Amino acid sequence: DLPSAAERSRLNLADIVQEILHSLRDEFAGGKIQVEFSPPRDLPVIEGDRRQLRQVFLNILKNAQQAISAGRASGTIRISLSQAGPRVCATIMDDGPGISSDHLGKVFDPFFSTKRPGGGSGMGLTISLAIVREHGGTIEAESAPGGGAVFHLYFPVPAAGAVPAAPKPAARGASDLSGHSVLVVDDEEGIREIVCEGLRARGMKVDTAESCEDALSLLAAGSYEIVLCDFNLSGMSGERFFEQIRGKHGDSAPRFVLMTGELLDAPRAEELQRHGAVILQKPFDLRKLAELLSGMLETRPAGVP
Repeated sequence: DLPSAAERSRLNLADIVQEILHSLRDEFAGGKIQVEFSPPRDLPVIEGDRRQLRQVFLNILKNAQQAISAGRASGTIRISLSQAGPRVCATIMDDGPGISSDHLGKVFDPFFSTKRPGGGSGMGLTISLAIVREHGGTIEAESAPGGGAVFHLYFPVPAAGAVPAAPKPAARGASDLSGHSVLVVDDEEGIREIVCEGLRARGMKVDTAESCEDALSLLAAGSYEIVLCDFNLSGMSGERFFEQIRGKHGDSAPRFVLMTGELLDAPRAEELQRHGAVILQKPFDLRKLAELLSGMLETRPAGVP
């Protein structure tokens, strides 16, 4: 599937890589990271969303930087772009500690490593894989023979003469989420970060809170169109939080999505839905979440700005 919330166009990946390298130039220089990249000639264009693809390369390059910095004072990142049959391949290699065979199959798992040596949460790789898959491509990871990690990103080349498909404004999930606001409330850092990065990559304004108390402070300081809240928070539960906000704000309350990893009994779920809450079962796909939020924004009840 292609991006559901994007303005798709023909893009040259070399341009995107150069843009990201320029934005990271000072940061890489400060960390003594050298980058080797020679833009190829005659590289086929791909079809996609520039903002989302920038996020992919930013995430993977930052991941490489963190891996190098965790174990040495300096290092090198090598980037190459080439055509591989009907696909364009981007290869990013670093000379950091590499990926052990035990971990190789788990690097894209959002719950595998929420605290990584060298800083960062590890969520960037999960987000990158989700975005690349939405573009019809994939990412493969491996360890380099002499040490370090290698990521291969594959994107399909559009058929000759094909015209990029324009987003369908009326279709659920096709609306652009840019500019819309959401508050994500969850006491699991991994969930907060993967949802936050995924929705920001689609243009949403996202704030996060790890408790209902923190969320109440944010709601007092600003307004949100949607609150995405875990059902079983420690302290005040998501269900009680929803009831409190609904009781205080009435029809002007933000729309509520309650995330849960358990199956609620039918009467309880029906009562919450009757009062306006949407139940979202964990685990969920970022694309499905974006489609859900898009549908909710298109059907906002009267009285909600």
